[in-house]
Amino acid sequence: MEIVSSIYTNEELNEYISYIDAALLMLPSYSMVYENLLLDDAINKLRENNKKIILCFDKIMHPSDMKEVKPFILGFKEEKDIYFYVTDTGLLNYLLDLGLNKRIIYNPITMLCNAKDLSIFNSFGISLALSEEITLNDTIDIYNEVKPELFMMTFGYRLMFYSKRKLVSLYGDKIGKNIPLDNLTLKEATRPDIMPIIENNNGTMVYRSYVLNLFKNLLNISFIKYCYLDSLRINRDSYIKALKCFYDYKNGMISLEDGIKYLDNIGLNYEDGFLYKDSVYQKEELKND
Repeated sequence: MEIVSSIYTNEELNEYISYIDAALLMLPSYSMVYENLLLDDAINKLRENNKKIILCFDKIMHPSDMKEVKPFILGFKEEKDIYFYVTDTGLLNYLLDLGLNKRIIYNPITMLCNAKDLSIFNSFGISLALSEEITLNDTIDIYNEVKPELFMMTFGYRLMFYSKRKLVSLYGDKIGKNIPLDNLTLKEATRPDIMPIIENNNGTMVYRSYVLNLFKNLLNISFIKYCYLDSLRINRDSYIKALKCFYDYKNGMISLEDGIKYLDNIGLNYEDGFLYKDSVYQKEELKND
């Protein structure tokens, strides 16, 4: 298992580097959410510290984006320590055509939900991410049948919705108001949940209202290749404590029980997503309820 953290800025990298095995570098042109990361400096820093380098390509790719991203990727083709995290099927096919199979992490977000689909993509020799909306038992069963290299988010705000459109600005135009885009949240009239929402040049992203925390499940999912933590919208001090906790457990420096207690005292609102609950129910089951 490798502890992977999101990296949005070079300052973050300097603070997190002692507690990670790999970094998912957020790129202004190709990542959904980004800040002011200086890519060359980040790559040099990771190489100096013998950490894995993963470039994040998770925004929606239109044909015009593909024309721009292809030469960018070609620039790293011969740099064998550079890995590519992709969510777009067209970009995946391009990387496969380049023969970069062993350096691909493919995460189509909610699409990989069963062993048959996973086995097809696994035959390409790439790392994969199962849907985050299936249960722990399903994840374990699918892994045991296919045995892929799995990427799994274990901590942070989970993406719930993504659109290429700038929906907040469009709404502001509709109601005749200039809506500030800093630290936005969304609340439905009929639910108490307060969901982070981000709008930038790459579109609009809405996140679930809680911080996903799968630390207590690490023993059950010890087979995963990449254990991913995302710092987005989390207090820096709290995130570093969580990241160190995961890293220390992975390296045998703390027990699972001590780690659970430690994370409970950070003060974040945790949930475990759909790990123990199916996200889709039959109509008959709903009627019986």
